[in-house]
This record gives sequence, C-alpha cells and structure tokens, in this order.
Amino acid sequence: PKGVIYSIAERTGKLVDLTYSSLVHQLGLTPPFFKEGLGQLDVVDFHNDLVTLRDWLPTALDDPDRRLDWVQTDAGRVGSRQYRVYRASFESPVARDSRAAHALPAESRTAHALWIAPDPLPGQAPGPCTLQLAATGDHGFARRTRLGLPLVEKGIGTIALESPYYGLRKPAQQRGAKLARVSDLLLLGRATIEEGALLLDWLRRQGHGRLGVGGLSMGGVHASMVAGMYPGAVALTPLLAPRSAASAYCTGALRHATAWPRLAAEAEGRGPEVREQLARAGRATDALRAARYLLDETDGETARTGVPAGTAPGRAAEARGSEATGTPGTEVPSPPGTADGGVWAGVGGLAERLLKWVAMLERREEHAAAVALLAQVLEAFTDVSRFPRRAGKGGEAAIVVGATEDAYVCREAVLDLHHFLEGSEVRWVPGGHVSSFLLHQEAFRSAIADSLARLPAPSLDLHSVTPIEEFQPDSEMAETVSCRSEKQASRLGGRDVLAALVGILPARYDSSRFPGKPLIPLLGKPMILHTYDQACKATTLDAVVVATDDERIASVCRAHGAQVVMTRPDCPNGTERCEEAVQALGKQYDIVINIQGDEPLIDPGTIDAVVTALQDSPDAVYSTAATPLATDEVALRQRVKVATDAQGYAIYFSRGVLPHNKDGVVRSYPPPWTDKPYLLHLGLQCYDRAFLSKYCKMPATPLMAMEDLEQLKVLENGYKMKVVEVSHSAHGVDVPEDVASIERLLTAQASAVGAVAVAVRQA
Repeated sequence: PKGVIYSIAERTGKLVDLTYSSLVHQLGLTPPFFKEGLGQLDVVDFHNDLVTLRDWLPTALDDPDRRLDWVQTDAGRVGSRQYRVYRASFESPVARDSRAAHALPAESRTAHALWIAPDPLPGQAPGPCTLQLAATGDHGFARRTRLGLPLVEKGIGTIALESPYYGLRKPAQQRGAKLARVSDLLLLGRATIEEGALLLDWLRRQGHGRLGVGGLSMGGVHASMVAGMYPGAVALTPLLAPRSAASAYCTGALRHATAWPRLAAEAEGRGPEVREQLARAGRATDALRAARYLLDETDGETARTGVPAGTAPGRAAEARGSEATGTPGTEVPSPPGTADGGVWAGVGGLAERLLKWVAMLERREEHAAAVALLAQVLEAFTDVSRFPRRAGKGGEAAIVVGATEDAYVCREAVLDLHHFLEGSEVRWVPGGHVSSFLLHQEAFRSAIADSLARLPAPSLDLHSVTPIEEFQPDSEMAETVSCRSEKQASRLGGRDVLAALVGILPARYDSSRFPGKPLIPLLGKPMILHTYDQACKATTLDAVVVATDDERIASVCRAHGAQVVMTRPDCPNGTERCEEAVQALGKQYDIVINIQGDEPLIDPGTIDAVVTALQDSPDAVYSTAATPLATDEVALRQRVKVATDAQGYAIYFSRGVLPHNKDGVVRSYPPPWTDKPYLLHLGLQCYDRAFLSKYCKMPATPLMAMEDLEQLKVLENGYKMKVVEVSHSAHGVDVPEDVASIERLLTAQASAVGAVAVAVRQA
C-alpha cells in the first residue's frame, strides 16, 4: 500500500506546484526567464523554416558526412540484461544556417547525446529505442538516465539529447536554467528538432526497427514536433506536456518565473514590430481565440463550469474528465478519493480552497499586456498543431500522459495535444507536475514501452546491420573508458540503479573564527539543523549524515533524528572529516557530497545540480557551486571567490578580490563582459569516492596553506573541478556578523510559509 506522504503528494500536487513556484520567485531566490525580453524573433521564420525542414531532412539524413562517433563510457546489467553506455558530440545542423547560427551561442552549436544500449540477444536485430528530449532547465543526463535504465530489462534502449542552453551547452553568461530571451526558446526548439531527427535516423541506419521519441514537459512539446517532421513512423510519448509553451509561461506556474516588467516595456515599445512578425508567422486570430484560456484563465465561465472560456464545445466534457481515454469526448471517472466522500475528500477540498489563496499571492502584478503578447508569440512559434499531423505515421502509437493536478501544464493544454495527435491515447497520473515526475516514473516507462509495441513489427535483414564495433571511435578520436573505472564508475547511473550517494555535514565546535558556530541559534533553531533539514530535501542523496567531533553537536542532532558519526578532533579540514565519516559508515558509496554545516539556506536544488555536474563531467573528480556575488561584498575576506574557465572548470579560489585588477578597486568587468559577475563559492563539494580517498593522502600544498582553502589542493595537483553556477541569494555563516543577515532571510521565508499556514487553518 502507498504511504501517507505518497498519497498526500498525489492529491495536493497543484498546491505544491503553485506554492513552491510562488514563494521561490516572490522571494527573488532565482533570476526570471526572459530578463532581456523578446530578443531577435526574426531568427526564426516559421514558414520558411518549416519548408526548409521538410526539404532538408530527407537529404540531410542521407548525408554520409553526418556520422556519429560514439565513445563507450560505462557498462552494466539491469536484471538479466547487459547494456553499454555511450556518448557522442556532433555539430548541430542549425550551426550551418547563417540566419540562426549567429544567434545560437557558441557553446550550444555542438550537440551532446548519451545512449543506453541493451546488448542485442544472440541472433536478434537491435531492439527498440526511444529518444528522450530535455525538459526546461534539465542540465545533463541524470534524470533521463534514471528514467531509461530500467527499460533495459525490456530490451529498450534510450538516447538522451542535451538541449541548447543547458548543461555543457549553457552559455557562459546565462544564469542557471533561465533563458535570457524568448528567442532563445525558439532557437532551442529548432535545434532540438533537427538534432533529434538526425539521431532517430542514425538509429534507423543501425537496424533499430521500432523507434520512439518523448520527453517531459517542454521536452514533450519538442518530441511532438520531431515526430511530425521525421519522415518515418515513430512512437511518441509526451509526458506532462502541453500543446504549446504558452500554457506553462502564461497561465502555469512558470508565469511567476517570468520577467513581466521587461516584457511589458517591450509590449509597449515593440508592439507593431512584433505584430508584423506574428503576421508573417501566419497565426490566425481565430486560432488564438481557440486557446483563449491562455490569456484569461479567470473568465467567469471558467469559474462557473471548470472549463476555460474559449474551449471548443466538443472538448468541454473531456476537460472535466480525468482518467485515461483514447476517444475524444468520452467522460470518465474521477481519480480515487476526489469524488464525493472517500478518505481523501477533505484533503482535496482543502487544497482547492488553498489554491485561490495561492493564486491571489501569485498575481500581485499581472502585466496583462505582456502576458497577452508572450502568449501570442509562443502560440505562433511553439504550437505543436502547426507542424505536420501524424496520421499514417504511427498516430496510434502516440500516448500522451498528463497529471490531474498539474499547475505547470493545465489539463486543457494536455487534451489539446491529445486531440491534435489523431489516434493517440491519453493517460492520467494523479498528482502535480513535480510530484508526478518523482512518483510516477513507472507509469512513464509503461507509456514508452506500450507506444513502441504499437508500431508494426520491423522487417529487417540482419546482414545489413552495422555491428556495434564499427561505431567505436579510433584511437585518435577518443579512448574507450573501461567499465567502472576509477573516474567514471558512477557518472551515468543515478542513485536508483548504479550510484550510491551520501551527503556529509562536517561540523566542529572549535571554529577559529566563530567558536560554537554549528549550535548558534537562528530564529531559535541551531544552525546545523537548518542545514541538515535543507540537505534532506535533495532528491539525489541516499543518506544525509552529520560528522562531528563534539558530543554537544552530536546530542542536538540525534535529538532531531539525524544520523551522526563521531570523528577524531584533529581532522585538519572538512574534506578529511568526510572521508573518515564515510569509512565509519561501512557502506560503499560512489559519490560523496560535503555540505558545509554553516550554509543554513542551501537550496536542495543546488545540491542536486552539483551532483549532476559531476555525473556529467567524466574528466572531473570534483564539483562545486558558485553564485553571483554582490559588488559590495567582493572585498570581504569571509566570502570565498572563484574564477572559472570558458567550460565552467575552476581556475582559482581566493578569500581576496578575485579577479583583481591593476587599480586595486572592485569594479565591473570591461566590455564586452560587463554583465559577467564576481562569483561566490558556496559551501558544497562533491567528490568521486575514489578521488576523496586519494585526496586525503596528498600532502598539503602552498596555495592551499596560504589561502586556507582546501579545494586549492585539488587544482594544485592537476585535477579538474567542475563549477556549476546557480542563483542563490544567501551566503554561509562565517563570522558572528553574518548571523543578522541570515536571520533576515530566514524570517522572510518563515513569513511567507506562515502565511500559507494561516490560510490552511482558516480553510
């Protein structure tokens, strides 16, 4: 039976989505999407590009120069089935388009893909394979690897394509996951379509008869576009995906992550120009009216019937439905516990009442003109229904999966996609956007497997299939990495299948700058417990442990329910304390995350991002995080600064001003890098387990001793360290003077959460 937490998450998913989105973005903890406005919308010419794609794809797929060189990086077994993992990098086809190439950042012009390939059974052709495209903000391959690895046991392979603007393709000036311009989203989509089609055709050439494409959220939108453009029949599985991006950004939870003031200014100043570009894109006003719920979700008809104004009459009954149906207009039962009565009726009713309060909190500034403008732009350029239909191309092999309580992608947007995909089936999972991804991975895998099974059986001449050895690179290209090698053992698997990950909070009482720091009360709660609770929210960790040499700290943590390991008092630094703790735990961990106990506001998402950065950087043994630092704090010695290279690897750390200039003053970078910030190093280190043991045996180094920064020993010994840049408005507690500012931030968070609690009690 499901646990209580699981069931609550399913039935209050929309509340969780909206509350998280509203609180995070109103507190300004992350930068907004599209902070630089619309950008160059003319880099995408919808009609010309569509014609170009139709003409280009068949000839491009026959181009012998577009070979893919795959490097094996890992191997393993799921159940009884062996598999191998490969990586490939190739030039994006968009890089050859003069109009689009100049707008696509240099980092994004090279595509990167990961392939989980089950070993073919003796005498059989290569099995089915699905191409999984990335959701918004999905850096690296870890999430899709966790989704795809269990499919190996069914003989299904997975290719994950990294999107432009994310992971290794993230521009140096971009902050975290937030695209700077609307035009970036449009370019990302075009590049994904062309790269995805190339990968599908490469699989076809290797003899994979059944091919699929899918993705979560925006990845599902792009998957639908790829399926429409690809010349052959493919299975399609959009997961929690809308018909266009407009629903997520204009009425969904991402609305509160969008830079509306900037877009409002452009709506006023660039209105005629944008309307002309939309006219060229050929988006009819009646089609916009058909999606009117994107522009006015508070219409009285919506409030009265629960069906958005402008919803086509034939869809009204289905918009009220909830469970799986493959027949448009069929009404079906509500999910268990949401009908009248039932054990969860109270929870569901409470959630509905709270949603109105959360919506009020979210809408303190609507910028109606900007919302309408962005909706029209996204409807014009990201609407799946403007791409070729799938009729006769495996339409019956399309399975759309939606979430019943999704605050990011409304039900009507999912149903619109289902209606467009003629012959498709729609399935519903209970919960919100976030909770469904965490709880319903198996439902997603079932949809992928079922859609592939609906394709006709392939007819294949086994003698025509290229054996796997032929697409191993030669020695000049790359060197095959042995399975479970010291540097690559756990990079690709995700914690559920391959890697075990532990977070260690080193805490000592006798700090030279702030004695007793771990137990200093912050709003009445010891600091170490604030940090511990935040670390426990990270989704990548199997365990969180406090490592200390002081019984006072240990007693407080044990009383809180934390696991504690006692370490010797003469550990020279937190890294060696982590190594001693891992040895004492007596369990084999593949990755160890050192979470400084003086970071009470550490974001669990930052922990996950640092883990993913190490998993996706096979040449690194260590990863960490940094965030932009306010200019007035650059000179503070308690703020550790970091400088990185163009690929995001650490060059140097310092307590002084870094980088420095000949005038000895803190100032902005010179042109053209004026937007580049100083970077504050966050108290978070992630180690390859084998390297951690090696590190602790290395002698001290001069730069490490001079700066009193242990991470410099890594660089001084020639190892690579990946730095992931995140948005984090807080800093650690290094000296007593830091306590007041941290308590102010905690108070701001507590006030927002307290407001939700008041609403709960009143409801």
